[in-house]
Amino acid sequence: MPLLRCPSSIAFLLSATAAAAEGAVVRGLDHISLAVKDLEQAQADFEALGFVLKPGRPHANGLRNTHAKFPDGTKLELITALAASDALSSDYLEWLQQGNGPAFLGFFAPNPKALEERLALQNLSLERVFFSRRQHSPTDRPKHFAHPNTAFALSGVWLERRLLPLLGASPVEAPACSPFGAAAAAFS
Repeated sequence: MPLLRCPSSIAFLLSATAAAAEGAVVRGLDHISLAVKDLEQAQADFEALGFVLKPGRPHANGLRNTHAKFPDGTKLELITALAASDALSSDYLEWLQQGNGPAFLGFFAPNPKALEERLALQNLSLERVFFSRRQHSPTDRPKHFAHPNTAFALSGVWLERRLLPLLGASPVEAPACSPFGAAAAAFS
């Protein structure tokens, strides 16, 4: 990918492609939940972009979802709420009033105890951020990872600058550009 010239730095990219630092609490990305008003339309849109989608499991609170899964355990989740039956489904419905888009971000944190200690030390409470140990489903099949667009991992996400140092992210030397021409600093 060619490097682009960008104006002053206003966004930051967390990259999961760089090797995780020894002892890092957060080792990369896990998943992004994208709230969508019309799950069937979102599925058609993502399939048109060359993603193979795997149906999600039924949720007791009425949430419906589907996934674009990758061999390394990362995934994109398309999710919608039909009714406000609990706090989470109510949150999704509230977010959807603003339109489709990212609702939650999941980081790969293989050591939950170390993560809990880090967050407590920082006196930090994170909403809309999940930490996971990458769970592979026993129903995953090779066809779920064979995306015609050749996508093979969730490798980057745009985040607010203040969150990265709290998660122990380190700057990466290579400059990066964010969407819409804004400059970015890359973190690992």
